[in-house]
Amino acid sequence: MILFDIDFCGPEDGPAIVDIDLRSNRNPWPLSSVMDDLRNRSGEIVYMGAFKKDALLGFIALERRKKLVWIMQLAVSPDWRRLGIGEQLLCSAYAVGEEWGCRGVGLTVRVSNSGARALYEKNGFVQGATLSGYYGDGEDGIRMQRNSLIP
Repeated sequence: MILFDIDFCGPEDGPAIVDIDLRSNRNPWPLSSVMDDLRNRSGEIVYMGAFKKDALLGFIALERRKKLVWIMQLAVSPDWRRLGIGEQLLCSAYAVGEEWGCRGVGLTVRVSNSGARALYEKNGFVQGATLSGYYGDGEDGIRMQRNSLIP
């Protein structure tokens, strides 16, 4: 596995986040929403990025939900997939969760996203409820949770 620099993202990373999201997801977030999150100073939402030199290769958007770190989004640039970036970003979520005093990590993933589901299962996430029509295009979502922050 190649180690990448994992660090907090700031407003200057917004366009790169949106670019990765556009190339990774059917319903990408608008730049205005990402910028609002990145400027949010409450500490309830953070974006962590995987960088090589100054280039953003992937990101994870996290929200504090009581004692749970919620993964709102995880995306890796298509050219940089299968190199361990997703796992390194997950590890950053565990570290942020520890700082926040959380006990676990949760997310919703598309039923059709078998690659992401495999990554999460490999990293100790357990499948929960299936949410019928969860996504805007009608696709079902699957709730997944990991009840530990220790990798």
